[in-house]
Amino acid sequence: MARSLANHRWSWVLPIALSSLFACSSDPEAGAGGAAGAGGAAGAGGVSAFECDNPEFELNTDYSENLGGSSSGPSAPAVDLGNPAFSEVVGGRLYTLSRDGGFSVLDVGGNQAGLNGRLATYGLPRGMSIRGSLVVAAFADFQPLELDALGEVVARVSRVLTIDVSDPTTPQIQEETRFAGRALDAFALGDRLYVTSLGECSSCGDGLGVTVRALDLSGTAPLSELGQLTLPVVQDAYGWLIPSVLKAGESLYTWIRTPNGERSGTLQALSLNPGGTELSLGASVTANYELLDSSQLDERSGVLRVIGQPGALGTISPPLLETFALPLVDGAASLASVPLTALGGPGAVRFAGDRLYAASAAAKGSVIAVDLSDPSAPIVGTPMQLDSAPLYLEPRGNELWVLGQRSDPAANMQEVAVYDMTDVSAAVELDRADFGGESGVLTSALERGGQPLSFLDGGGTVLVPLERSDLKTAAGCQRNPSGIQLFAWDGQALSIAGFAAGADAPRAVVPSGSGATVVSPEAVISYDLSDRSAPQTLSGVPLARQVDRTQVIDGRVLRIGGNARTKSFVLDSSTPGEVSDPFAGGSIGIESGSHAA
Repeated sequence: MARSLANHRWSWVLPIALSSLFACSSDPEAGAGGAAGAGGAAGAGGVSAFECDNPEFELNTDYSENLGGSSSGPSAPAVDLGNPAFSEVVGGRLYTLSRDGGFSVLDVGGNQAGLNGRLATYGLPRGMSIRGSLVVAAFADFQPLELDALGEVVARVSRVLTIDVSDPTTPQIQEETRFAGRALDAFALGDRLYVTSLGECSSCGDGLGVTVRALDLSGTAPLSELGQLTLPVVQDAYGWLIPSVLKAGESLYTWIRTPNGERSGTLQALSLNPGGTELSLGASVTANYELLDSSQLDERSGVLRVIGQPGALGTISPPLLETFALPLVDGAASLASVPLTALGGPGAVRFAGDRLYAASAAAKGSVIAVDLSDPSAPIVGTPMQLDSAPLYLEPRGNELWVLGQRSDPAANMQEVAVYDMTDVSAAVELDRADFGGESGVLTSALERGGQPLSFLDGGGTVLVPLERSDLKTAAGCQRNPSGIQLFAWDGQALSIAGFAAGADAPRAVVPSGSGATVVSPEAVISYDLSDRSAPQTLSGVPLARQVDRTQVIDGRVLRIGGNARTKSFVLDSSTPGEVSDPFAGGSIGIESGSHAA
């Protein structure tokens, strides 16, 4: 039940005083999450009575095994702490990397998810690569390097870990590399890991830059640095001009904006020398548009394809598509330069084989396909008009699936549409369906590492993560459940099916057999989807949530913590045996704008 303290129609009093219930223990032997410390006695039912070490940032999930993660302190960025930032399935195992839950290995090969092992990690995840029995993970803001006179962080350090998962029940850190700066991204290309980081401090002036480091992944302890290169960050009248480092195929490129108030800059190849000991910039071409994300570039058959928004900063212009012959030659003109005038402002883009699919960002947007089989003469298709803003594009053979969100609150907020793209000049809408009158958002699934569309039964069942937990029922006291909306697709007709509830702010879906495993901020949940009209929950493995205080009273565990996404207190109660079950016990959400310390 969730009630707003500002809503005076509700009046209730907790039966106990929170200030006394969650007072800190001074016992240094008390375990910070369940099992007592060395030589200390555990609390009732094996759960320690208090959790008090830096309680504002104490994070935990399993109060019987002392598992879980921890935040990096008051300098932590304001992000959804629970979200698994990266998830990947290899060989029937799901590897997740999250801010709260640390690193987790789960078995998803069958119909039920099961936890293999966890490892506490610290910092904001920036990338993960699975390489046999090793997992390579990059983190930003692992800890402050130094504090200024006011106690504020002026320098940061990031790190890269290799984690040995040869025994998935006990993941072990094999090696660690730390470096100055705030990690921005990580790209695994062949036997190299490229990590980008911003600066070494927040007041470096002209010395601020984006550093690219190349690490060797070919050895058994793959963290030796091969080379690094720093790209300067300059300031003009419009602000700091931070270089973009982008991945296209198996190559890296940099884009550095020209300080002239225009969305224009220099696009340049980035590579290691033949000896693999030095990073350097190669040939450059002028790119008169803005490049901020790797989805805007693609390499195929010796051609670099690029799409970006041109024009002055603060204006909206149709995206520009260009193709370049590879390898780049300094100052070379593009093979083709095509403005996609039918789109207006740019939105989602996807390169797929010899096609580009691009969408506008308008409330009633459009989607266009471009045939790039001849890179010197792209064929621009006919725009397809939508009743919603297209947020995500998923090509599947000659089909294009589009997820859209409507701005009219009186209408069904989401829709799924599918098009036959056999001929880009004559695209045919096959069908579309809304979410049955239910409103929600697709936010979490659209974030980096999310998965907005999945397919089961060879494509006959479509799975869409839907986030509804911020929206109340008509009664105003309970939140609508988030989860996975199912659709049935027979190749011609699309119809809404059942709803698999329970996964809060779902991000990614892993189909398996007749079911699916869903990754959400609080848990990894398995569903039986053999009956599409009535999905069944099979199991749930909790990830971490933020816990500020814990107390055992009359054999029950009471916890108070925070939900960073909904900006609310959470007070829950369960037995010691149920404390790690995300579906057990009961909870109250108290909307207050921030959680308690």
